[in-house]
Order: sequence, then C-alpha cells, then structure tokens
Amino acid sequence: MKITAAALNNDSLPEGRHQDHIVPGLLIIIGKKRRTWYVRYRGAGGKQKTDLLGYFVPNAPPKSDSLGLQEAREKARAVLERVEAGVPVLEAKPAHPKQGGMTLGELFDEYERMRTAKATAAQTGGGKKALKGMKTLPEAMRTVRRNLKDYIKLPARDFSKADLRKVRDEIAKRAPQMSDRFMSYLGTIMKWAAQEDHIETNFVPDTLKVGPGLVKRERVLTADEMRAIWAACAGPFESTNGAAYGRLVRFLLVMAQRKTEGAKLRYGDILNGRWKQKEDSNKSGREHWL
Repeated sequence: MKITAAALNNDSLPEGRHQDHIVPGLLIIIGKKRRTWYVRYRGAGGKQKTDLLGYFVPNAPPKSDSLGLQEAREKARAVLERVEAGVPVLEAKPAHPKQGGMTLGELFDEYERMRTAKATAAQTGGGKKALKGMKTLPEAMRTVRRNLKDYIKLPARDFSKADLRKVRDEIAKRAPQMSDRFMSYLGTIMKWAAQEDHIETNFVPDTLKVGPGLVKRERVLTADEMRAIWAACAGPFESTNGAAYGRLVRFLLVMAQRKTEGAKLRYGDILNGRWKQKEDSNKSGREHWL
C-alpha cells in the first residue's frame, strides 16, 4: 500500500513496514502505538545502515514535532545527499512528539463511562441525583457523535467555536429543533470536560442557539391541507396499524403535540381530563400537564 498524506491522516495504513515509492530508502513502520520514519542506505564500506528520522503522530497539536510525509521525504533526501557526497551523517535521535491530547471521540467515551459509573453507584447506594438524565444519555451520545463525526479524531482542545457554529448551522438547515437539542447535549458534556481540565473553557453556552425561533420555516400547512389530512386519516386503511396511526395524526392536530409525545401516551397518563407528561416523555425534559 502506498504511503500518502491521506492514508497517514486517516490512520488507514495497516501495521508493518511501508516503503515510500518516491524517495528510495524511506520507510515508515506502523506499530500499535507508534508510527516511525526511517531511512536506509549503504554507508562507508558498503555497510547497510538505518537512521531514525522521526515520528508521525495523528492529530498532533499545532507546532508539534510530528513528522509528516513531505517533511520525512525532505529529511530523507538530505541524509541521502550527505551519503552521496561522502559527508558524515548526523545521528541525533529526535524525541517523540507529544500527542494532541484527548480527542473529541475519546472525550465522549470518557464522559459516557463516568456517567454510567455514577449511575451504577447511585443505584447501589440509593442516590437519585446521579440517575437524572440517564434515560436520555444514549440518545444524547448518539446525537453528539453523529453530528460531530467529522471532528471525532480532532484533539478536543482544538475544537473551536467556529467549528461548533458550522455544525450548529448545518443541523439547523435540516432540523431546527435538533440543532437546539444538540447544543444542549454537547453543552452538558463540555461543562464536565472544562471542570476536569480536558478543555480550556466550555464555550457552548456562549454560542447562540438557532433553533425553531430563529430559523424560518419554508412553509406551513394551509387550512385546506389540514382538512385534507384530517379526512385522509379517517381511512380506509389496509391494517390496524394504519388505522392507529390515522387516529394519532388526528389527535396531534387537535392537541398540537409532537409525534413522539403522542406515541408515548398511555391510558394512565390521562387523569381527570388532563394529560400528564413526565420529564422523560417530552422534549422540554420537565413534567407538565395539558
């Protein structure tokens, strides 16, 4: 497999030795933890020699000593030119550069482990505070990971407010409500990350939400369209599930509620003509009555 900048950056080179196809003698050894550059040549007396050039670290921080493909080729050429000229090759061994810190993906994993461990301890000890929000945790983590998939390998400290605004706006274009929900989920995670010094500051609360109130819908249903939907929901349907869905749509038109809230409704939730919504069955995350 050829050594390319893309293969190095997305970490797709398999473990083992990989010879560069541009500079003779240049190779990189991909190990479980390290990616090391070497250059091989024949020195004085025809003896085969191998010199350490440096290390490549994925997602290394800015100004790191991580050696990229272009830099490795230039360094290897310099060594080979000295050999060709009969000049002694300097053998100062480079230090291994530091990693770029915890990536966003690792940060999310650590947060999820922490929340799960606290919830387990709370169940054992009878505490309730640590259990709050655990029902929505899986959905929160899926939402954050899905929308930040392009940034998962980025060092968490390098994730910027500009990156956040870009993701927020992309979500808002297709689902304004989801944009606000994403911001709330991420804000909770980043608050913990800042408290644990995994990042410098939590800038999510300082970033404007652009949900339903600020993103204008392209259109809304007209009265005629709502009447047509109401009539269509009367049937006939080919299945009992279809008939149930028709009743659900009519119910939501009358109650002005979301599909999920209506679908979760149970007989016992209607008390004295009032609909009690629990905190885990509506978007607001708090109990209220209709």
